[in-house]
Amino acid sequence: MMNKKTFAAGFTAFALSAGMLFGTFGAQAVMAAPGTAAVTLKEAKNEALSDAGFKNSDVVFKKALLDFDDDTGIEKYEVDFFADDKEFSYDIDATTAAIIEKDVDIMDAEDYQEMKALQEAAAAKKAAKAAKKAAANAKAQQEAAAPQQITADQALEIALNDAGLTADQVSYADTHLDYDDDFGMTDYDVEFRVGNKEYSYDINPATGAILNNEVDFDD
Repeated sequence: MMNKKTFAAGFTAFALSAGMLFGTFGAQAVMAAPGTAAVTLKEAKNEALSDAGFKNSDVVFKKALLDFDDDTGIEKYEVDFFADDKEFSYDIDATTAAIIEKDVDIMDAEDYQEMKALQEAAAAKKAAKAAKKAAANAKAQQEAAAPQQITADQALEIALNDAGLTADQVSYADTHLDYDDDFGMTDYDVEFRVGNKEYSYDINPATGAILNNEVDFDD
C-alpha cells in the first residue's frame, strides 16, 4: 500500500476536472480498466465501507478506481476515503472482492483541506444538477401550457409553402417542438433538405406565423 502523498496546492482544480466523478459528499477518480473485473466498483466500495464500519453517507471518497498490480498480476480496486478523522485506504481484489491490503491513518491538516475541497466540488456539482433539473421542469411546464393550434404536419406545410417547395421534393424533413431562447417561447423547429440546401424554420405553434427562417448551403 502506498504511503499518504503530500496534498498538492492545485488539488482543487484537479478535483473539478473531467477526470473526477462526484458521489454523495465526495468524488471518485476513475481510471480505465486494464481488464474485465468480476466485481463492480460499487461492490468494492461497499466491501471497504463494511469493513470500516461506515455507510456511504458517512464518508468522503478520495479515490475509487480499478487498477492492475504489475508485481502480483492481480486486478484490484483502490478505494480511499475520509471518515471519523481518519483516512482509510483499501486494495480490493477485483475478482473475489477480498481485501488485499488495508491502511488507516490519522488525518492531518492537509487531509482536512483535501476533504473540504472534495466536499465543495461535490456540492457544486449537486447544485448544478439541481439547477439543470429545475430548468428542464420549467421548460416542460411551459411546453405543456403553450397553445398548439397547428400540428407538426401543418407547420412543415407552412415552411414548404414559404420556400416554394412540396413534400415530394425534399430528401429529409424534421419537425418538432422546442423552446427557443431567442423568442422566449416554445415553437416548431422545422428543418428540411433539397439538394445541397438545408432549410430551417421557427414557426409559432399557436398562430402558424414564421418567426425565423434560414437557408444553408453545403460546401
